[in-house]
Amino acid sequence: RCLHVSFFDHWPNVIDYKEIPLKEDFRTRPHYQRARETRQLTIGDPYINPTTGAPIMSLAVPLVRNGEFVGIVAANITPNVLSQFLEAHRVSKNSLTLIADRDGRIIAHSNPKKGVGKTGDRLEFVNLADSDDSRIRETFRHRVETGQDTFRFTASTGGELSVSFLDFPPQFGRPWQVAVITPTDDFVGQLKATNQMIVVVIGCLLLLEMLLIYFMSRGLS
Repeated sequence: RCLHVSFFDHWPNVIDYKEIPLKEDFRTRPHYQRARETRQLTIGDPYINPTTGAPIMSLAVPLVRNGEFVGIVAANITPNVLSQFLEAHRVSKNSLTLIADRDGRIIAHSNPKKGVGKTGDRLEFVNLADSDDSRIRETFRHRVETGQDTFRFTASTGGELSVSFLDFPPQFGRPWQVAVITPTDDFVGQLKATNQMIVVVIGCLLLLEMLLIYFMSRGLS
């Protein structure tokens, strides 16, 4: 048994073709098993494609004939599509949005290079606790300590972060969550700046008033 793979630079221009001996039975893959059990469109957890070495997610649609399950039609997508969506739909200018499972494994990061890391020559998915971003590591630690999905805390950098973990709908069939990490100053920063400006203006007016009173009192005396 072989896997027949065609590579395109753009559809339908084929730039390479390979026949790769199959090392596993794809019927054992989780998305295949779920599609057979649920008879619905399913999506599998991300994994490293053994053919390309790149992270992918598999979608499967069951094929049913005369009420009997006969197989699936499947497609693989890369997390880059999700990364682009997360980057384009930030909550605020400096916020960070990512998708992770309940065990803390990053499914999609707004920066696709931050979702996977290399161990030797092999790519592996990054865990929230092991991220090179201190905001993510500290967020995960505070969540484990508090057991809460929504909270605020002061990061090691000194700024306050507002954090929310939101579950995917049950119909999606995967125990994933969207994590939104936002500097509180993104929401109240302008208000703080305005308040500081008001304080400065009031201080200047008080100083001017005191000077006027001083000179007027000297003139009267």
